Amino acid sequence: MFNISILQTEFIINILKKYKFFFGLLFGFAIAALIYIAATSKIYLISSRVAIFRIKFEDPDHGSDDSRNRWIWVRDGLNINSAVVSDVEIKKFIDSNDVAKIFTAKLTDDNDKIRFIRSLITVTYTGGDESNYIIDVKSTDARLSFEVNKYFFNYLKYLALQKDQDDFNTLIGNLETAAKNFDVKSSDYQMYRNKITKMKFEQTIAQTQKERAFQIISAPTFSKTKIWPKNQSILTLALLLGALMGVVTEYAVALLKKQNNG
Repeated sequence: MFNISILQTEFIINILKKYKFFFGLLFGFAIAALIYIAATSKIYLISSRVAIFRIKFEDPDHGSDDSRNRWIWVRDGLNINSAVVSDVEIKKFIDSNDVAKIFTAKLTDDNDKIRFIRSLITVTYTGGDESNYIIDVKSTDARLSFEVNKYFFNYLKYLALQKDQDDFNTLIGNLETAAKNFDVKSSDYQMYRNKITKMKFEQTIAQTQKERAFQIISAPTFSKTKIWPKNQSILTLALLLGALMGVVTEYAVALLKKQNNG
């Protein structure tokens, strides 16, 4: 227990009275900061990051100009980037995710729901030899930020690794169906079989290269740590402003009194 004497109490009271404007503004700014912190909406950020490294190889003899053009890689990367947050995929997310349904329940129009979810997401593409995709999701609920980021993080992975493979499987299925119409002893049938075998081999190599080039830097991780308001920073700024205004006010009052007394 603190033992504060009468003299100490009187000294503190006298200090408060003498510099009442300074302490008044200091306390006032501090209280205003605390009210703002309590009243403002909390913002939660969930981030994830993927790197897709450009595959290095020597230019083959008689290679086309496009095969040497590094900007083709950037173009393909931008295509993936623009396709990540599509209206169709946002609609699928809203329809399949319980958290999304809760936060869009008050919106009756599907377009409004899509716009709301889209407003939460930022996908940054850096380009270059190491193509980084950074997904940032900011919302007033940590769970919503996490669910949105997780869904589109997985969709980005699908676009980068699996979509071409699915399209290839469909194509091969069509070719194999067409091959059944030929006589197994005919040259056309053998041509189809050789073509299918070659395509499968080339696709296996391409898919392996994609998987090696794809690297998860940071997967979406749930966190209840808010990015706004920053309690300590806001309170510190309020105290500094309060102290500054207090000093200025005390000086102005003292100067005014001096002039009046003079």
